[in-house]
Amino acid sequence: MPTHYDEVIERVRGQANLGSDGETEHVTIAVLSTLGERLSEGQVRDLADELPEDLAGMLTDTGVSEARSFSAEEFVDRVRERESEVDAIEDDDARRHVQAVFLAVSESVSDEAWSDLDDQLPAEYGELYTVPGQRE
Repeated sequence: MPTHYDEVIERVRGQANLGSDGETEHVTIAVLSTLGERLSEGQVRDLADELPEDLAGMLTDTGVSEARSFSAEEFVDRVRERESEVDAIEDDDARRHVQAVFLAVSESVSDEAWSDLDDQLPAEYGELYTVPGQRE
């Protein structure tokens, strides 16, 4: 399991086929801040406790105090909007970026933390974090 920020960023970059650390960090911020808005405060805290500090901050520094309910498609749309603040991207790219960050997070936290996250999200989110070679 990666436990260092650089390892997680490198994993995201490779999985999403991104070019630079800056681009990868921007993608990771977009996904984790959107995830931080979607999960309950307790789940955000539990997940953040298992991530490197810089990644934990991306998840917790959302300005949202209560979980917001939105579909998996809206999740991808929100990520795309955040990413497009720097450079316009397509929906397929946003989906690939979400999957890459979810994969890196799933490999960076305990099975229990990932299972708790999975339990909190509707089943439709499974398409966002079930990719070849990833644990279910």
